[in-house]
Formats: sequence, C-alpha cells, structure tokens
Amino acid sequence: MEVYDGFNWAVPKAFKDAIASCTFEEGDTLYSTKMAYGTWDEVVDKVDHAIQVHSPARNSSKNTSEDNASVFKANWNTTVKVEFVIGSKPNNKDKFIYTTQGRLFTLLQTGNIEVLNKDNEIPKIPLFVAELKKHINNDAIELIKKNVDEDFDKPNLVIMAYDATNDALVDKFKSIFYSLHEFKPKVIDLSLSKFASLEKYHFHPTLSIKSIVIDSNSPEKIRDIIKKVLWPKRDSKNATKSFCNIIDRTRSVSSNSFKLRNHTLFIPYQVKRHGEIRVHSFNHSPVYRYRLHTTKVTEQNNIPKSLKNYLDLVFADCPNHLFTKTAFRVSKLKMEMSVNLFNHKSHKLIDLAKDSRVYNKFKSRHENLEQYFLDNDKGTIAVELPLWVEEGELQDFKKVFNITGPLVGHIDILRIEDDGKIAVWDYKPNAYKETKAYVQVFLYTYMLSVRTGIKLSDFICGYFDEVDAYQFNPCEAIVAYGKNTTAIRSSFVKGDSSG
Repeated sequence: MEVYDGFNWAVPKAFKDAIASCTFEEGDTLYSTKMAYGTWDEVVDKVDHAIQVHSPARNSSKNTSEDNASVFKANWNTTVKVEFVIGSKPNNKDKFIYTTQGRLFTLLQTGNIEVLNKDNEIPKIPLFVAELKKHINNDAIELIKKNVDEDFDKPNLVIMAYDATNDALVDKFKSIFYSLHEFKPKVIDLSLSKFASLEKYHFHPTLSIKSIVIDSNSPEKIRDIIKKVLWPKRDSKNATKSFCNIIDRTRSVSSNSFKLRNHTLFIPYQVKRHGEIRVHSFNHSPVYRYRLHTTKVTEQNNIPKSLKNYLDLVFADCPNHLFTKTAFRVSKLKMEMSVNLFNHKSHKLIDLAKDSRVYNKFKSRHENLEQYFLDNDKGTIAVELPLWVEEGELQDFKKVFNITGPLVGHIDILRIEDDGKIAVWDYKPNAYKETKAYVQVFLYTYMLSVRTGIKLSDFICGYFDEVDAYQFNPCEAIVAYGKNTTAIRSSFVKGDSSG
C-alpha cells in the first residue's frame, strides 16, 4: 500500500480525493502508522492512533478541475464528526469529537492531536499550485538543472508545479510527456523540501515540482508540440461573440490569450539573444520572418498595452500548428465587401517604398522593403505579424467566412500613425490593379482586433506600392454574407464598392 509523503500520519493514496478537496466522509478510517492498515487480526497490536469519520455522509461527486484550491478552502471550516481511538486495547477510551475538516487535515499533516480542539487556534490553510507557480524562480530552476543527468548534452526543461492529487494536472503532465516520446524524455520529481527558498511557505503536502528533460537541439519544435497538446479546444456553439460583436465594440476589452507559461514553464537549452530588432522565423508554409522593433515599442507611449503584449506573445505562444498547408489564408478568402477607398498619389509610404529599392540584404523584394521600413520609418513597429481566428471563437464563423477554420494570415506592415491610430498595411506591387486587396487588409485588421481586444475604430488600413497608396476606415466597411448577402451591420456607412 502506497502512502503520501508529507503527512505525519500514514495517509493511503486511496484517499486522493479526500485530501485534494479536504473532504473526509462517513466510513473513512485513518491510522497514524502504515503498519496499522490491514486485517484486524494482523494489525491489532500495531494500532497507535486511529480516526474514523462518522459524518458527513458519503458523497459520490468528484472534482476534475485544476482549481482544487477553491474547493479545499470552501471545505476547510466545515464540521466533521470523528471517533478518535488511542491504541487498540478494550480499556482505551474512545472519543467522539466534533471538529472541522481543516483541523482533521492538519492533524494528519502534523500529528498534533490538540489541533482537533475547536477552542484552539484555527490552523492555516495550505497553499496550492497557483502559489507554487509564483515561486519557481531562477534559484529553483538552477536546482532542477543540477539534477539533470550529466549525459544530457542539450537539456530542455518542461517545469510544472505539480499536485499528485489533481487529476487535471496529472493528465496534463502525462499528455505533455507522451507527446514528446520521440525525444526519449526523462522525468525529475523534486519534493518542495529540496528547495530552500520554499521553506517559509506552508504548501499542501502533495505538491512537488516536476520536470521533463528533453535532450535536443530543436527547442522550438518541442515548444510547438507542447502548445499543440495544451491548446484549448473551442466550439462555436460555446462562443460568446459573433462577427458583428467585434465590429460593434465601442470600447477596447481585455483579451484572453493562450500563454504557455500559465500551464508550464519551458526552458530551452539555449536562449537566443536579440538586438533592437527581434526576429523569429515561423515555418508557416512558407517561412515568414516576423520582426519587431523592440526599441520603438518600448519608447512609444501611444501603443496600447494589449497590442504590446500581443507583439511579444507571438514569439513564444503563436499556435504554429494552426498554420498548416491546408489552413485557409486570408489572402485566398473570397468575401463580398465594399469600402470607402481613398487613393493617394502622394503618401509617406509611397516615398518609403521607392527609397527601399536601395536595400538588397535579402533575395525577396518584399523582405527588403519590410526591413527598410523597420530601419527608417519611425512609425513601423512590426512586419509579418502572424494572426489567426479559430472557428470556435465566433458563433457565426462558418456563415461569415464560408470555411471551416482556422483563418490565418500575416500583416506586412504594422505602423503607429502620428495621430495614434494603429495602421495595417499590405505591400501590393501594381496596387492599382488590385480589385479585392481591401478585403485582405480589412480581415487582417479585424483579426488583430480579435486577438488584442482593441476596438476597430482605433485602426486604419490599406495597401500600397511605389506609385499608389489606398486607404480606408475599417468601421465604414460593408460586409455581406448568407444566401441573400445581407449586410452584417446596417449602421455601416456604405462606400464606393468599385475599389
């Protein structure tokens, strides 16, 4: 029989749900020593102390959430009736005690019998995984690294605050481990007593810091595998927003973005250093090089925080598994739309496009232009910014886009205009020949609004080349869908659809 470490009493692992939720129920019997568990004839002389629970009645409900803490705390001060037995001889006096679930739990953890007395000080509720996550600092990481086998040449670490009684966390850890089987990963499980920095905190005794070690020179491949495993499954039936809800927003809202660090800590064997312009190559069939001018983003005060967060987030948390060869690209989407399109023959972007011809760092004209903009235009903060919208994020995704998701794309040029507007621009050679380019940039703008929570009225968008720049207000677009191509939003100002 296996018992949990961290308890003074011998608590069998069969009591997993009880100690996870702080709910001991009628019929539960626990002993102070492991030897006392067994048939009565075998263990009668080995019983030191025992507790049998007489109420509350047994309940078959089970918590499967990662949030054990809230259930545990809710039960901490609830009443429990126990029979406390000292020894096993007939002349020993049995005691029936009304105490609390939290006091019973504390007895099991500390061995202090006096804690059962409700007149004594209320014991502290232990801390759970959410608090432990906050304390996995550099010192803790260094200690974990010291426990990695010396034969690992390029060790990448997946570190989790772990609770052996939490089914959701246990399943998550297993899913990550098995998804990395091709790398032959190894597991390191360290009790919290190993970490000197954690000694002053009162954690739940079943917590530990558990790590997966992967010897590989492909940390981004590992990261992508983990993200794919943990990526939330969305169903449009459960979506809370429609296409119009995003367009009609009159104020910016907080965005709920997936962050790998909320689930686990990934430490690559090598961390790349970046300069003023941070670059990441995404293999999105083909390869797109996302570039972010970190200095401009830091120094410009008129960039919304949610946009800054997104620009940083995509380096590590972009769902690359959505950008497959079969994913539907914004540039290929056919959609009925009309806009108020303004043609500029004189525009800063036209001049920059002309001047960028002197750049020949790369084979691609497109990439040379983007790099030139980053280097020479104070307003350009990012290029080839990845975007996505999943089918399950919008109630009417299929009806609007007439595809099964996801919808993906990359913004050529992201600028902050002098008036503070966020500008989404696409470079289109022979721009004057384009008949539907505005659909593409509108959708890029819409997708960025979805990802950041920034209202659409804070954007402008357009496309350009060395001769022309075409610009429009995304809030004045008319988008149609359905059998009767009904306008999505009747309050839209209809523009010239000939553009």
